[in-house]
Amino acid sequence: MAERLRVPATRSVLLRLRKDHRTLVSAADLLERKRRVLAHQTFELLPQWRTQHREAFASLTSAYASFGRTRMRSTTDELRQIVAGMPSMLSVTLRRQPLAGVPTFQVTTETAPLRPRFGLLGSTAELDRTIVSMRDAAGALAHLAEAQATLRSLTRALEKTGRQVRILRERLIPLHETTIRQIEDDLDEQERSYLFQLKRIR
Repeated sequence: MAERLRVPATRSVLLRLRKDHRTLVSAADLLERKRRVLAHQTFELLPQWRTQHREAFASLTSAYASFGRTRMRSTTDELRQIVAGMPSMLSVTLRRQPLAGVPTFQVTTETAPLRPRFGLLGSTAELDRTIVSMRDAAGALAHLAEAQATLRSLTRALEKTGRQVRILRERLIPLHETTIRQIEDDLDEQERSYLFQLKRIR
């Protein structure tokens, strides 16, 4: 015998199960639409993330190469004196934006203009190039972090929504449908038995 809910075979229970079944079907449809939106957004974001990943690490490699050249031309004390009073070159703002109830993220970066330091304390023009390279690499990494955090949030929500849809469609909805059919059969059988007894009495 197919698995069914352990409930009495009464008319009131049948009505309640039919209502619950409609609710479950509606919930499954709603979650399926949410899953499609999340999947579309995830697959749309993946190529962008790959591009940002490649560009961010290329920028970081270039910045460290420039930093290496600067270190060869300046002493550690000179570099410390130069950057000690330097204002922040990059400001980062993070905002959360919900998508179908799932948090996504948006990073806004603002760069400060560079005041050339060539000749200051015996530094070279390579220092300015290093500062710009490091600033740009930090900005690229911030945008990469935005895409990566959004992708992680979307994929987790996608997995959770997929599990919920499977539980509803493969477990709860069939269970209710089986129970409803069996209760309908039981009630029909009771009605036939009752009519047969009435005919015998007459």
